[in-house]
Amino acid sequence: SVESVEEVVSELSRFWGEQAQWETDSGDHPHEAHYLKLDCSKARTKLGWAPCWDLTTALRKTAEWYQAYRKQPQKIREKTLEQIREYMKEQRC
Repeated sequence: SVESVEEVVSELSRFWGEQAQWETDSGDHPHEAHYLKLDCSKARTKLGWAPCWDLTTALRKTAEWYQAYRKQPQKIREKTLEQIREYMKEQRC
């Protein structure tokens, strides 16, 4: 699926909670491509890999990881291993 940067940021903000907000800055910026793409096709082609988590799940897990890191950075290894185990359970896709 193709999602805009705005859609990705909005979804991530929803999972972040805590009154997360974002805004676009209309000031002068270095040139960027008009179309930004997260693409795993090379991994699919070269390694036979495909993601098991859809974008929504991946964004939710990302927000969970960063929130865990902010709250207890000394325990982030445990959170990381937990998420890896969850992902590996779903590797049957």
